[in-house]
Amino acid sequence: MRILHRLFKDIVAVMLFFLSLGIIIACSTEGGWNDFVLVLGQGRIDFLYFGLALFFTSVIYVLSGINNEKQDDCISIEGENGVITISAQAIRNYITKLAPEFPSVIKLQPKVISKKKYIDIVVMVRVKPDPQIHEACEVLQKKIRDTLANALGILEVRKIEINIKEISGRYTDQM
Repeated sequence: MRILHRLFKDIVAVMLFFLSLGIIIACSTEGGWNDFVLVLGQGRIDFLYFGLALFFTSVIYVLSGINNEKQDDCISIEGENGVITISAQAIRNYITKLAPEFPSVIKLQPKVISKKKYIDIVVMVRVKPDPQIHEACEVLQKKIRDTLANALGILEVRKIEINIKEISGRYTDQM
């Protein structure tokens, strides 16, 4: 849905940009103005200002949507001695380092979604075939929740979602 929303906003911005350019060009040439007047009526200066306003509005709109810096959310924890702030990247790195504790997990790719009062963790997991994948995922969820609470002091975890992205290799009893 976000992609569709962003696409719609971009289409509107492009349409405004070309509409404003069309108005500016029509107002700046005599032939273009004559054709424009036949369609819309008098008021060349008014339309020129309107076109310029649309043009600058669309340029500002597009530029304001460009974010050159990758924004990293931070989670703030109120402690006895003040506030502790932990970046989402630090949390992702910490969760990724839990992978070696789980023999069936090949790779973890966590995503931290921070809201005002809680965080959600979505973990994309690549696992080895194992008859207890479901149980291993539940243990991983509990381990992540416990680690965030005990090691980092993050208690406001609403949910931890484990998404198995891939099951790699062959199953053997001696894994």
